[in-house]
Amino acid sequence: MNGLTAAKGLRRSVEQAGGTMRISLNALGDAFGRGKLTVRARKGIQQVLEKAGLDVTPDLWTAEPDDWVTLSVAQPRNPAAPVRDLMPPRQVPPSLAAAVAFVLPVLLASFFVIPSIGAERAAQVTTKPTSSPAEQAQVAVRAGEYRTAVRLVRTADPEQLPAVRAAIARKLTAEARAAQGRKAYVAAIKLARRAARYGQAPGAAAIVRQSRAGLDLRRAEQRRAARQSRR
Repeated sequence: MNGLTAAKGLRRSVEQAGGTMRISLNALGDAFGRGKLTVRARKGIQQVLEKAGLDVTPDLWTAEPDDWVTLSVAQPRNPAAPVRDLMPPRQVPPSLAAAVAFVLPVLLASFFVIPSIGAERAAQVTTKPTSSPAEQAQVAVRAGEYRTAVRLVRTADPEQLPAVRAAIARKLTAEARAAQGRKAYVAAIKLARRAARYGQAPGAAAIVRQSRAGLDLRRAEQRRAARQSRR
């Protein structure tokens, strides 16, 4: 499904819900056919939702994978106030004419100066980063892009690198434990070993031992079932 088509479908759902709708981040990713919400995927979804006229709270950069976000119809901007009629009367007093003769050159000079200042400020606002490298690293860790997170922290603030590696190790250990619970022993072993490479990973070694035992038991059952089938 096209991303904009999915966003428009979500807008219709929001409008039918009265203007706001809560949705889990995982469900939002599924709506766009994104099984894994990487940093690039979050950015693309945020942009296409804005094109469809939807606001997201909180923004997708800071939301946790299991968080819920609120979609709301973006409010239109207030129309510009009507311009007042400031035309002077036809009969201009001599004193006013003299004042105009003095002010007009100043206004003409400011016409060429003010736009350049405004353009400079606009450029400063445009080039301002949307998030710091540390915030981008946190998003990368939550999205499973661990190498990207390490690279960002190593470049921006190397002193924070041990803390980031420890957070990655904890996350990978939790994923390994979940895989072991599903009896996905091969995946559990790979995740636990990867966690140990990033830093201190309490419980990772036990997950490897237990998963190996689970694999041995499964293979023994498979061999026993194969012998019985040949009888």
